[in-house]
Amino acid sequence: MLINWRKNSKPEILIELLNSSRIKNPNGEYSFSGFDYHYNFDLLFGFIDFPERIPEYDLRNILHNVLHVLVKNKSIKKDELIREVDRECNFFIQTPSKRFVLFTSLSINNTAQINSLKMNNSIINFSYNYEIFLKSTENSFRRAQISHQVRIPENYLYIKVFVSARSMYEAADKALDNLDLIRSIWNFYFNLQRQWQISSASNSKPINKILTGPFHTIHTPNGKLISENVWWFDPSFRVPINSILIGKDLEKLDKFTKLIRNQIKKSKYSTSLEEALRRYVRSLDEWDWNNSFIQLWSILEYITYTQNESYDVTIKRAAFIYKDREYIKQILENLREYRNRYVHQNVSDSRVESYLFKLKNIVETIISFHLKNQFKFNSLKEASEFLSLPYKVDDLIQQKKMREKALDLFGS
Repeated sequence: MLINWRKNSKPEILIELLNSSRIKNPNGEYSFSGFDYHYNFDLLFGFIDFPERIPEYDLRNILHNVLHVLVKNKSIKKDELIREVDRECNFFIQTPSKRFVLFTSLSINNTAQINSLKMNNSIINFSYNYEIFLKSTENSFRRAQISHQVRIPENYLYIKVFVSARSMYEAADKALDNLDLIRSIWNFYFNLQRQWQISSASNSKPINKILTGPFHTIHTPNGKLISENVWWFDPSFRVPINSILIGKDLEKLDKFTKLIRNQIKKSKYSTSLEEALRRYVRSLDEWDWNNSFIQLWSILEYITYTQNESYDVTIKRAAFIYKDREYIKQILENLREYRNRYVHQNVSDSRVESYLFKLKNIVETIISFHLKNQFKFNSLKEASEFLSLPYKVDDLIQQKKMREKALDLFGS
């Protein structure tokens, strides 16, 4: 089976509550009623170990539909429920893909002339033939503005991301992942040029210059909106930022993009690198600098492969590639203390901007180390374990001798 109940879960308790919330309709069939269903549905969903290759929204639809089919004529049984959900998941996986288009915008001035590019089996098209798409979203965008109380940017660059997927939700996931990947490279280019910043914490803005617009919609390739009732909203969006003029940087940005993409392509752990870059760009999209800082620290643990290690290991590995390691370790100790203070005591600091830029610079340095991959490591784990080696040559020589003795012992 593709799916099963999670370890230590007791779904029968929730299923019994769901069965008790049934009501009989005039036609003799049963259905669910009331707040209890929605409350317990979320709990039940969390008890199931689903395959990662199916989008969450599709999984929720599958579970919801199965529950409503099973409850019509009888009470729900645990084994039957998991069997039917597994069958529907298999059916979804075997569904043929078709073409979809994500329509959104970026905080690049709409005067920019950017060529289309291909990213992981998707095609990203910038501001060409978008009028049909824009026209079809008028009603949805109007409702979305009212619902979320935000203003749609006026001078952002419209873009279309063409993908193949089995559902509109999978299409949105794929398109946004690929869009965020190219955004990560572009923001990486601009952010590397900003090692520090001084501004007012009360007027904080995202570190990234290239953000997505607040709303995204899914269309057919000819521009038809799939559903007026479905749109994607960026919850971190507050107000439009000034769109960036990239004309003078376009040539250098193009060279930088090709360099980074080539490094990713050559890497034996390209999937891990892409994940790190997506998390990097999303963390620096945040308007709240504390949220951005916490997410960046999580990325630091990811790119040093220390999610299950102590802070001491994280700090040692992060400082390894610097010449002034002891100084960097002191910076990281300071950042670690702030991270713990904020997470455990909810104590913020007026210097959060300074902390954020220090951490940003270190994360960017380690990402660059992985992208260059000078020593041809085969995995993120292997590259990160390299960062745990001793700093001093004498210690490295001694470690080498000890390993050679171990090889003599076990190789004989």
